[in-house]
Amino acid sequence: LFTLWYWWQIREISLFIFISIVINASYTAPLLLNRPLRLPGFLTLIKSYLIGFVWAYVTVVLPMIYTEIQLDANGVVLFVNRLLLVAIATLIFDYRDKLKDFEFGVYTPANKMNENQFSLFFLLNTFIYFLSILLLAYYFQNYLHLLQLLNCFILFYLFQQSKKQNSDFFYLGWVDGVLILSFLLSLFLPF
Repeated sequence: LFTLWYWWQIREISLFIFISIVINASYTAPLLLNRPLRLPGFLTLIKSYLIGFVWAYVTVVLPMIYTEIQLDANGVVLFVNRLLLVAIATLIFDYRDKLKDFEFGVYTPANKMNENQFSLFFLLNTFIYFLSILLLAYYFQNYLHLLQLLNCFILFYLFQQSKKQNSDFFYLGWVDGVLILSFLLSLFLPF
């Protein structure tokens, strides 16, 4: 009932909400089938970025559409920043699930690359995320955005720990917890 009530409040952007649902379903629906499934290779290879795209779309684009804010450099930098944050966290999950994903026909960078290649790939993504935080602080002219740099170091540390961890608490508590930390660090920003 609450969902319907909130949807009614923002019904003028229903098409854009539906688009996010379709994109989300494109990578989650196959997982619900719980059997091996061959997906288009490109789609499975970019799965982490697709998940990041949906997160950024919902947290940046939809609010901009609803409030009728025009997309500018600030919006693009914020979009890329959110996309990379979630993509990097998802890469850690991909590392854990690399064998299981391979069995299901899901080819991710974690199971297409060897250990060293994937570590460099993860480091490169983390470095680009680091740069996006610097751009965020620059474009919004607010250096409190630099608090988000903490996420870079935590994600890198969690990736190193993921090589030794397999518990759901580690992944759902700590790795997903970085997304909550990002929000909490944003609370320091003025409105």
